[in-house]
Amino acid sequence: MYRLNKKELMILIKEEIRKAKNESIDEAYIKRHVADPQGGAIRQELVSAPPRFNVKKIEGVYQTFFYKALYGLATQTRRDYNIPDKNKQMFVTNREEYYEFIKDLEANFNVDSARDYEKSLRKAAVRPARNQTERYVNTLLQASTTTRSDYPGEGTKLVDATRRSALYYTDNDFPVVSFPDPDNQIPTDSLMRVAFLPHDELSGVAPGAIQHHPGQEGKDIDAYVDMLSSQEAKQKEEIFSTEKTDPQQGKSIVNTGIGSLKRPDNFVPDPKFVSVPIDEYEDEEYDDRDTFS
Repeated sequence: MYRLNKKELMILIKEEIRKAKNESIDEAYIKRHVADPQGGAIRQELVSAPPRFNVKKIEGVYQTFFYKALYGLATQTRRDYNIPDKNKQMFVTNREEYYEFIKDLEANFNVDSARDYEKSLRKAAVRPARNQTERYVNTLLQASTTTRSDYPGEGTKLVDATRRSALYYTDNDFPVVSFPDPDNQIPTDSLMRVAFLPHDELSGVAPGAIQHHPGQEGKDIDAYVDMLSSQEAKQKEEIFSTEKTDPQQGKSIVNTGIGSLKRPDNFVPDPKFVSVPIDEYEDEEYDDRDTFS
């Protein structure tokens, strides 16, 4: 089996990094508010969502917070009702232990009551998980110069939440986009719980950081934002690939503004030149009289 050598591997890694920098999420866009550098009003701007906001990645973050909260509630229930597991433990830390917890509920109560109680636990776990996920996304949005907002009150406790950056998913992101009864039909461990349901009930740090733009309008806006992003990426690629020719050297060079950094074609090395490591002179006193006289 052929294996890449170190040079080939580094070339491959650099290419993947380059692709990642230019990659965007087709289904999501970001709305941010940017201050006019001339001191004018803050304007709204739409930008394409970077790869780190991929719906699967953010849903994974939400599920991490959700199950942590759910297992905590299950642990508290074991303690409140004194229902230890088969190993006499009160802790619930993973799915296997959670399923064992449900069986213990059904054994101590009737099945219907146990199932209703379990549903109430899952709904109770949504709120903290939702708040933590939106705070997480808000932190990512504000950490990048391409997605952050210049909102009033930045750096203080008085933050204008209406001018925070917001991540918008469209109907392309989710398998089902219409729920007659969303509060009871949307799975509790789905990111749709964060994007679809109203945000005014939240008391978290960054309510509204994740939203859903339904219908064709959301798709059209995303397509327009993706087009602008592709054009910008293409322009940057053209700028970096543009080369100019130095007529004195007859060799293609990158214009650095300070002259060529490449060796001329007609360069002839001095055979008398001897390269000596600098550290051989470190014990001698340096005399600069010949240099600056």
